[in-house]
Amino acid sequence: MSALRISYLEQSAALMAQTGASTSDYYDKISSHFMTQLKEFGYVGQIKADQGIKRSQCKKCRHYLVPKSDGSIPMIVTKQKKRIVRTCLNCNHRLSYVHNPEYQSRNERKSGTS
Repeated sequence: MSALRISYLEQSAALMAQTGASTSDYYDKISSHFMTQLKEFGYVGQIKADQGIKRSQCKKCRHYLVPKSDGSIPMIVTKQKKRIVRTCLNCNHRLSYVHNPEYQSRNERKSGTS
């Protein structure tokens, strides 16, 4: 039941973020509110959020980082040698991720050697 609630909140936040025209309009505020509820619901239910959900939001302002319907992107992506750095245009918070195209998970390594 709780997984359905988290899925619903994430999809609602994505829809509201895509519908909004700017970062300060009503739809973006609702989207940020849904993302905050999603985070709180995960704490209460002791549920880990999916990696895709974690990477699709700004951890500082809870802004959902998806392209708008008009094609504008609410972040700046900078590719460095081993990192991808995203800068949220709402609060200027920088999110940094390791970029390793040769990475294989433990399950992929097991199935590859068998």
